Amino acid sequence: MLTAHFTLTHWWIAAIVTGLALAVAVQLFILGALPLAVLRLVFAGWFRRRLALKRSGSRWKT
Repeated sequence: MLTAHFTLTHWWIAAIVTGLALAVAVQLFILGALPLAVLRLVFAGWFRRRLALKRSGSRWKT
């Protein structure tokens, strides 16, 4: 096993690299999810009106 030969320095390096990888992954997730959340907030009223029109059975313009 690789970690059986780790010294204290190796553990610190592994912890720092893991922390950096986690920070990058979280940042990429936020950069991907944030625009979707903003678009949902911006278009929430429009979607609500469209769903109400569809449920009422009336015709709607595209």
